[in-house]
Amino acid sequence: MSPETRKRSMIPYVDSNGQPESVISERVTLTVQDAQMTEKWLRNYINFAKNVPGFKDLALSDQASLVRGTWFEFWFLGAYKGYSSELHVVTYPNGRCFHEEEIIKVFGQEYTDFSFYLSDRMSDLEVTPEEMVLIKTVCLTFPDRSNLENKEAVEKMHWLLVNCLLHTLEKNRPGDSTIFPIIVGKLVELRSLTDKAMRAHRGAVFQDVLKENPLLCEMVDTKTQYVEVSGHSKLRSGSTGL
Repeated sequence: MSPETRKRSMIPYVDSNGQPESVISERVTLTVQDAQMTEKWLRNYINFAKNVPGFKDLALSDQASLVRGTWFEFWFLGAYKGYSSELHVVTYPNGRCFHEEEIIKVFGQEYTDFSFYLSDRMSDLEVTPEEMVLIKTVCLTFPDRSNLENKEAVEKMHWLLVNCLLHTLEKNRPGDSTIFPIIVGKLVELRSLTDKAMRAHRGAVFQDVLKENPLLCEMVDTKTQYVEVSGHSKLRSGSTGL
């Protein structure tokens, strides 16, 4: 090997964005791990949705729209307590722990910064496990999230679940008129996270990984467009069913 060839071989590979091969490899590894965890979680999430009373009675296209439109917010409702801005780490519900820098490598700076900010905003939401289940079902069935085939049926189901939540809150906290507006405010804030998360999932690093995780690929399919409207995310549904 000539001195010049040896010199060239010792120069680390750098991609078009100026990132060395080792960094790219780590990003891919972390992305694969995240996608595999998400794929497993999505199966449980869909099973949960199907067991919500009345959900399977909705049109199949509406079931798909609701599941696809809310999955990330639903996940965050179960994960926000694992965020620590002080330690710059996240402990996911499955016990896996990641440093902020690792999350940035997968999802980018914008999403990571906002998710830590939002977790801090959510930290004062103290609810029981029973109340959280109902909050998640209310989030799942928001009827303004997508173009629905039978919006009236979704609205009817949604308000039934809202009333169940109100009844449970009144039972657990007699006379407390502040908790429900706080919950609604948190759910509205969560919407702004969806657009950032979907953009991250559609990034270049995710594209090959998504091919190996069909359920996650379905959830971030390009036929479903998440757009920012008045500071919040809305979903325009594609034609995919459950």
